[in-house]
Parts: sequence; C-alpha cells; structure tokens
Amino acid sequence: MNVKKWMAGATAAFFAAASLSFPLPGAGTASFVEAAASGSYPELSIDKMELTVSEAAGATVSLDVYLDSPGLSGFAMVLQYDDRLSGAAIQILDLKLGRAVSITEDNYIAISWAESKSYTFDEAIFRITVTLPEDVQPGDFFEVEYLPVSPSGVSCEWSDHFAGKRYDATSVNGGIRIAEDENWVPDTTEPTEPTTEPTEPDTDAEEPAEIPKLFIEQKTLTVSEAAGATVSLDVHLDSPGLSGFIMALQYDDRLSGAAIKTLDSRLGRAVSIIESYGKMSIGKK
Repeated sequence: MNVKKWMAGATAAFFAAASLSFPLPGAGTASFVEAAASGSYPELSIDKMELTVSEAAGATVSLDVYLDSPGLSGFAMVLQYDDRLSGAAIQILDLKLGRAVSITEDNYIAISWAESKSYTFDEAIFRITVTLPEDVQPGDFFEVEYLPVSPSGVSCEWSDHFAGKRYDATSVNGGIRIAEDENWVPDTTEPTEPTTEPTEPDTDAEEPAEIPKLFIEQKTLTVSEAAGATVSLDVHLDSPGLSGFIMALQYDDRLSGAAIKTLDSRLGRAVSIIESYGKMSIGKK
C-alpha cells in the first residue's frame, strides 16, 4: 500500500467516519471550531541523541515521541525520517492509543487513531526504532520530523469531535547526531579479493537438532458426508523457541469459503490474509 495514498484516504475517510460515529455536541452537525487561537493545541516532541561514530555505525537505536495535548478523539499524522536510516518500526507506548493504525513505507511513518471519547496527553506515545548506516561520519545528523502536510499534500488532522474542535499541532523535531570520536580513523583500505577458494558444502553434516515442524490434519469422509459439507482441519506446530514467523498455506482450488481461526492464545497478534484461490498467508511478530 502506498503511504501517500493511505494518508490521503486516512485524513478524509477516517475522520469523516469518526464524525458520523461520534456526533458533536449541539444540533448534531459536523462543524468544527479552529482552536489554535486559544493557545491550547497538540505539541509533539521527538527525542534527540548524540552518538560517536564507533557507537553509531550500524547501530539500532530508539527515539521516543512525546505528545502534550488537550482533549483529542482522533488524529492522522505523518513522521518522516532520514532516508539513510533503515529498518524503521514503531511501538505504541500509550494504552489509550491501542486502536492506532500505522504504516511504514519509504522513509515515512503514517499513524491514525480515533476513539469513542476524548483523551488528554502528556507522555511518550510512540517509540521509533531505526538502524543507522555503517558509513556514518562525524557531523552527520539523521533527522526524524513531524510533517504538518502529508507527502500527498493532505494536511494532518488533530480533532476532538466531542468538543467540536480541530487543532494544528506544533512540533520539536529530533534525530541522531554523530559526534567527533577521538578514536575514529576513516577506513581508506581498498577491498581485496579473497585469497582462499570457497569450500564445498559438507553434505554429510547433521541436520539441525530442532526445526519447526507443521502437521496438517487429514480426514476421510464418505461421499454423502462430504458433499457440500463445511469441515475443519487443525494445523499443529512442533517447534523450538520462536518470536515470529511468516508462512503460507495452499488449499485445493475446488474448495471455497476458506477461513482461519487462531487456537493458541500466544498467537493473539497473528494476522492472516486469504486471497485469490487456494492461498493463505499468516504472519506474527
């Protein structure tokens, strides 16, 4: 999904739906009062940190995003990070944002959230984790910033539907600065060709002692039992320690109405997609 298209839809459809679901006070109209003149508006601030070259090269670091705000019932916002950073991920820190949805693409993170009541904020709400490049230099600055207008030209939204207020947010941007490192010496050596021949793989090497094993249930039915019937097959997993997986299952394209049900509570955050014919994708982080 393209983050620019997602933000264009998020600010329009997401908040239009919210205003219909959560009516404003008064006559039930969806008119808003701009609240910036009151001096009370959302303020975002993003952590800054300073690392030496040796500390930063290839390191994975985290920056917290803080929100100080009057009552909000929803927002749609975009953060942009330096395109030299990689592996960006976002973690929700505030339980009030349990229904927030985010998408990370290119060097943008788009987040939207709406609730059935208003909340005030004065705490860290997100944690952004990124990986620095190996070739950092003294004086480099890798900025993480709030964009008032999304890459597609749509203004970010900050609203309290119950008070009939829409806000403009202010921000103090952050990032990672690379400091001088007295022990750092630039690597000026030229890469050399390998001096040893690659070795053939050892075909006699033992298989790993423990690998994940999937077992899919089989059933035998008579013609009269099977015709038009809805049946279930359990998928069993025998595995060493896992912290996540991505897998796909394929079923016969003569079957229809496929659905998947999570049986193990440890997979409560698993996400599944069923598309085209005979294909299921399941992932867990």
